Amino acid sequence: MSFFAEPKRRNVFKVGLTYIIVAWIIIQVADTLLPTYGAPAWVMPVFTTVILLGFPLALVLSWALEISPAGISVTHDGDTTKGSPSGLLLNFVIMGVMACVIIWLVIDRSTDADTQTVATTTEENMQTLPAQEVAVASTRHCRTAL
Repeated sequence: MSFFAEPKRRNVFKVGLTYIIVAWIIIQVADTLLPTYGAPAWVMPVFTTVILLGFPLALVLSWALEISPAGISVTHDGDTTKGSPSGLLLNFVIMGVMACVIIWLVIDRSTDADTQTVATTTEENMQTLPAQEVAVASTRHCRTAL
């Protein structure tokens, strides 16, 4: 049996990949929402550290335990039966989530390039007028309107 056969049989790779994707999404959402609700600056680093420390725990639990339609049970070393059909469903879910993330990143990158071009063009064309000139111009406009 190869080195990767046992972790593959116990779904360690699937759990690890799923954990990384879900953790990334949760960190992105927290990074957006925490400043909105006025969270202190220390909350985000602590939150990220807790999520990162949970990764090895998830891998150890996926090695030791197996989730099946019958419930959570301890994985036996001599268990050579095929994985449950839910493993195939998990594969499709992971591939779908990865496809959505890749599409989102491509769209996000393309819209950022458009936004930067517009911002650069606008900054180049803007002129700052001193306050006196604006006041004089508005006074002239008021006099002509009378």
